[in-house]
Amino acid sequence: MKKLWFVTPAWSRYDLSKICFAQRRWVCDELAKSGIEANCVVICDDANIDIAESFGFHIVIQNNEYLGRRFNDGYRYAARKKADYVVTIGSDSWIHPNLILALIPQRYNRIKYSRLLSVVRSDGEERLDLDVLYQGGGQRVYPLQLFKKLGYRPIPDNLERACDGATFDTLSTLEDRVTWETIPDRHLELVGFQSNLQITKYDNLKGRWCTNVSKTPFRGLHKLYPNNFIRAIQAFYAHRIW
Repeated sequence: MKKLWFVTPAWSRYDLSKICFAQRRWVCDELAKSGIEANCVVICDDANIDIAESFGFHIVIQNNEYLGRRFNDGYRYAARKKADYVVTIGSDSWIHPNLILALIPQRYNRIKYSRLLSVVRSDGEERLDLDVLYQGGGQRVYPLQLFKKLGYRPIPDNLERACDGATFDTLSTLEDRVTWETIPDRHLELVGFQSNLQITKYDNLKGRWCTNVSKTPFRGLHKLYPNNFIRAIQAFYAHRIW
């Protein structure tokens, strides 16, 4: 059975973490039905520790100073657990198991990626559907073997943001040439839920990658995700205080 690990830096946003970690637990359980042993390592040093452990996830204790260091710590942890694949995803996002299955590469140096993702605004009143056009944009599954010669630390430890781009740059320097393959559109199989603490600015995404703006941000999710998750995320925005 192949092993896949989600690598998730987390900081604060505890109510949102609870919802997204519950959805992540469901993804892991669904992937097991398809022969993928999936787990998640959460890199944090706050109350997200208890939340993650309540769903059976693993912890690497690290502060919130550098995002690059936290991703690298997660990769190294996954390597110690003999992972075959790693998936980077935040504590504010949902991903569908079918997207993961579609992204698993057949060759270690050929990476598949999905360009589509959706983002719900921090007030819960609007959703952007995005087509991230650059190579590797959106979501991908990394064969962990790619990072072995890098000590499983493909990102500068002192990087505070833009970790995806830094990873792509590092992969371009490897002797084994990495190739990229985009997969067909998979709408709403990757959804980010913004809150009052956000690195990526909503308006920047809207101006750069947006293909559709929806004033009914939760429409369509019921076709993909269990209803208890949808009710929970709607309640999260209904009770927001920012």
